[in-house]
Parts: sequence; C-alpha cells; structure tokens
Amino acid sequence: MTDRELLELAAKAAGKDIEWQPCDWAHDNETLCEWNPLENDGDAFRLAAKLKLQVSFGTFKDDECVGYQIGKRSIIVTGKNLEAAAREVIVRTAAKIGKEMK
Repeated sequence: MTDRELLELAAKAAGKDIEWQPCDWAHDNETLCEWNPLENDGDAFRLAAKLKLQVSFGTFKDDECVGYQIGKRSIIVTGKNLEAAAREVIVRTAAKIGKEMK
C-alpha cells in the first residue's frame, strides 16, 4: 500500500476531510494545514489520540520496535528510529481501521 493510500484510509478513520494538492501532499480542510502523520509527530499524536490507540514500545528479535495489537493481528515496525516507527504504526493501524469502515 502506498503512503498516499495509507494516509487516505487513516484520514477516513479519523473523520478528516483531506484534499490532495498538485505537489502531492494532503491538505487538511479543517485546519487549513498540511497533514502527514507519517512525517509529522504532532499529526501522528493527534491521530493516535483521536482513535484512542495504545502504541507499545519494546524489543523484538534484539531490535527496538513499536507495535499495536488489533485482535489477533499485530502491527510491528523495527529497523527505524523509534519516532518514525511510532508514526508508521499509528498510520498503519489507523489505515486498517479506515479500511474496515463502510
């Protein structure tokens, strides 16, 4: 799944109205700002808070990791700095929620 697809599904889960700009960035029509929780810690934190996500930090196979459990499925990201891994887990989790919405 592309970053754009992830962001679109995450926005859907959060009830955000985003619009893609010609330079390929998401514009939040509520705040009138760029919205990219894959790159922006504040956007990721607000997304996690909106969806009440409980992200876990730990060690997986000797690597620092960040994860989230959805039912019997886990989303785990390793091999990145913890901040980037946390943003990715938040967006991937939100995208999964958005994908399951009708």
